[in-house]
Amino acid sequence: MHSRRQTSRRRTSANSGAGRFLGALLVLLAAAAIAPASAQVTPPQATLKLTGEVDWDLYYYFRDSDPSGAVRGRNQIRFEPRLKAKVGVVGAAVQLQLRHDFLDPDRSRILFKDAYAQVRWGGFQVRAGNQVIRWSRMDMRPSLDVLTPKDYDELWAPERLAAPALMLKYAHPNIALSAVWLPTFVPARYSVSYDHRWNVLLSQPHVGVADDVSFPIHYLDYEDPQVLVGGERKEPKFLDSQYGMRLEFFFPRIDLAVTGYYGRDQLPTYHHFVGLNGDVIDPSAQDLITFIEEGIEVELTPIHAHKGVIGGDMALVLGPVVVKGELSYHVTADAKHDRCDIHDPYLMGTVGVEWLATDLVGKQDLQVRFEVAGDHELPPSDDDVINRDAHCEVPKTETPIRDVNHLSVLGFYGNIQWYFSDDVMLDLRGFGGIEGDYLARAELALTVRDRVRLGLAGLITGGYKGSFMNSYTRNDRIEFSTTYMF
Repeated sequence: MHSRRQTSRRRTSANSGAGRFLGALLVLLAAAAIAPASAQVTPPQATLKLTGEVDWDLYYYFRDSDPSGAVRGRNQIRFEPRLKAKVGVVGAAVQLQLRHDFLDPDRSRILFKDAYAQVRWGGFQVRAGNQVIRWSRMDMRPSLDVLTPKDYDELWAPERLAAPALMLKYAHPNIALSAVWLPTFVPARYSVSYDHRWNVLLSQPHVGVADDVSFPIHYLDYEDPQVLVGGERKEPKFLDSQYGMRLEFFFPRIDLAVTGYYGRDQLPTYHHFVGLNGDVIDPSAQDLITFIEEGIEVELTPIHAHKGVIGGDMALVLGPVVVKGELSYHVTADAKHDRCDIHDPYLMGTVGVEWLATDLVGKQDLQVRFEVAGDHELPPSDDDVINRDAHCEVPKTETPIRDVNHLSVLGFYGNIQWYFSDDVMLDLRGFGGIEGDYLARAELALTVRDRVRLGLAGLITGGYKGSFMNSYTRNDRIEFSTTYMF
């Protein structure tokens, strides 16, 4: 009897719930039937926005290059339009760069800096296409900025480039998680033309040593990039996946993040040397007299190995001062090598401060950035000692082999931006390394009606024998620029 009453109550409750639901549904249908057409949901509004800039740059180098033959300046026109479209939660962007240098035609190019579509819904974001992904808080020497390649047209100030990628992101006020898949490998860009002032071949050693005898090294050919697969050099395939993941935490005064990446070095892990007129690795077994008189002619092939990176970064806000830092561990996944010039594994770390002072005198603002970056190669493990002690596949040279990945064991970077008003700004920036490298640049910029920007700048460089910048000490220059922003 007791169970029958329970069942009866359940049925009554279920029937009353169904009745309430049907009643509410009838009310909604009636309201929809008598509602005016203007009250109906309107489709999302579409927006289309075109922005961009056109600039003209004139550079003049005060001294001839060494070796001679490089251009004495730059006469460049750059057109960079950007089109953005949005319909509801769906958006797309295309940014094109057209650049022509009348003095150095090898620098001319047409490329897409952005070409992607995305969906934003709540805290979720999905973006697919050619895009730039930056995962680093540091401004001048980021060690975690390894996802998409850079253009080292100016070795000291690389420009970020886009790469095909699929990015998934979820953002919450206190946490964000991002995952990236890059289906193909896109290497960094840099010049190997002796017409160019920042040719990377200039930083390669130009004097070899055998049996205490010196001889010149001539770099004649620079081949297309190859990749390292299982210790073997191969042509890159279209599908060569790379992966990245980043987890961020946001607190009232401090932001923390951890990043992981597995892919390829965008810059060459090392160069494969081939002597075109003899054995460049061991010339002592040949006619050294010929080499001393004529030198060894070398063909270089850039090799991009698999690479794993894990690191963390932080930003701490202390009033007008922001303290930032990052530390990353880099290891070459194709570690079985007999290359003595590979930094593998190594640590890269940067710590910096940023200070912003507003309305110092009237409307004058001052922003100061200072960073210290270190690059430390870790001792090889026991498994690598055999490889390191083996016959190295690199020539013995008078100066060490350096690359853009490892500019300095310890470097100091600074930037001061002084806004005298909304339209006049002085930008000072520089770099110094313990190896003796230094670079300094000053620019005075004037903005007219928020549309036209006029700039006058000067650059000086220097270095000592064996340092990276020693190859570019004759690149002191003066710069004039005009930019129209639309």
